[in-house]
Formats: sequence, structure tokens, C-alpha cells
Amino acid sequence: MSQVNHLSAVYLDGMITETIEHAAILEEQQSPPPWRLTELADDMSRAGNLFTPDLKQRLEFRNAASNGSRIPCFALKVTAVSRALKMPPAYPVFRSPVHDFRVQQLCDMLNERASWDVVVGPFKNEQTVLELNGYVWTIETTRIYSPRGCVRHDIVGQQLGNRLLPTTPAVAIEVVKGHWPSQGAFDDMLLQSATSTLVVMFDLVDKNNTALKVFPSLGFIKPAVYIADGSVCRNGQKLLIRDRSNLNSNANAYKEILTPAELEMQVAAAVAKLTPTTNQQLVDFLNKNPVSTL
Repeated sequence: MSQVNHLSAVYLDGMITETIEHAAILEEQQSPPPWRLTELADDMSRAGNLFTPDLKQRLEFRNAASNGSRIPCFALKVTAVSRALKMPPAYPVFRSPVHDFRVQQLCDMLNERASWDVVVGPFKNEQTVLELNGYVWTIETTRIYSPRGCVRHDIVGQQLGNRLLPTTPAVAIEVVKGHWPSQGAFDDMLLQSATSTLVVMFDLVDKNNTALKVFPSLGFIKPAVYIADGSVCRNGQKLLIRDRSNLNSNANAYKEILTPAELEMQVAAAVAKLTPTTNQQLVDFLNKNPVSTL
């Protein structure tokens, strides 16, 4: 096999390998875009999550145009990693029985419906920003592979067939119980949401139904603060905070949220006036299983 014309490539979805056939990409590009498989291969290649079927070498997807026609191919990425592939380390993960219970509870709830609308904005004036139709939700799913580390999300929802388009992105949910993502994981979430199709939401175990409101009867998911298009957002807009990095700078200067600490403060501010609801299933779980709530 040459270093360029690989007939297929695989990417990792959690612990499962999914295959993209070169012939299928050639076939879809005979029709006008959008090209689902082409965009998927692009996304996985940029994320460093594209490999030979034996997982021993990393590939990159090339989709160059020559003489007015496209020549897509899977090419061997010639680096030290390609010769002896080692997966990057996972970022630190902080878990507890309470955290794990909430992750499973929320995942089960999301899988009870075939469609959800993600809404943002003030009460009774919400707007729909995403329609999630045919999504399947899984726990402990890794979608981000970078040289710095792997990001394993608590929950990930994807449309069947992994049709990762701007209108059908992967949706990750981080369930927070005392610990927010590390700086490296946060940086990679911002980058992946900017360069691929990923939205990240946050659920607070200790403030149930505030940072992430889920209405099963209505089919609504309402995040208070979320990551999309490379930025932390609220109510459909990029969230900016006052820039205090330079005491001599303009007092009216603002910047984007760039650290987990800044994210935590903004989520706390967004839910400060909201009243948490009782998670009765979690209460029952703790009554039957006395465990540390840290």
C-alpha cells in the first residue's frame, strides 16, 4: 500500500472504531454538496482521530483540487507518531458515585426521546438554536484527540450515522460535581468547537435543573452557558467579560472566557437567581447507598 492511496480510514468513537471508505467519498462527490462523509473525514483528520484500520498509523485526509476536479485521498501522516502510534494521555477525570449516578440518569433521560430542541434565552422568549433529531446518547465517550491529551466527555449525543454537520453537531455534556475541566481540556473543547462540529453544555449536580434544564414533556434542553463556535456563549451570543489583565488598560475593555475558573464564575452568575429542583431519584439513591458526596 502506498503512503497516499489508502482504501479506508477509521476513527475512534469512544471504544468503537468507525470506518470511512474512500470509494464512498468518491461516490458522494459525484453529486453536489453537502458531502457528509467528506466533512466527517475532514473533522476527524483535523482532530488527529484518523487511523489505518489496524490503528497502528495515523492518517490525514486530503481533499485537494487539481485541474478543476477534486482528488480526495487518505494519506499516511509521516511523523514519529505514525511509526509507533501512542494515544495521547487522558486529561484528569474527577468522579464520584453521585456524579456517575447523575451521568447515567441524564443519559437515560435523553435517550427516552427521539428528538430534542436546544433552546436559549429568557423565559417565555426562548429561541431554538439546534434541532436534535435521531440522536443517540452515550456515556464516557472520547471525541477529542489532541497532542496534549484526550477529552472524554461524560455524555455525548450524535445523530445515527455520525452525520456531523453544522446543523447536526455532536453535543457533549459535562456533569460537574465539584471539579471543572482542566485548562488543557477546556482549551481543546474551545478549539474543537471552532474547527469541527461540537457543542458542549454543563450540568451542575448540586444545583439540579439550573445550568442545564431538561424538559422531557416538551422536548426542550436549555443550557445556561455552553461552548459553540470556539467561544463560551449565553443566550445565543458570545459571552464577554471585563478584561482585568492590565490595570492600565481601557476600563471598558472586554475579552472572551479563556479559563475554567472564568467559566465557573459565569455559570454561577447565570444560575444565581434560579431555584434548583429536587432530584428525587438521586435522593433515593443516596438514602439506599450512603456514599461520600464529594
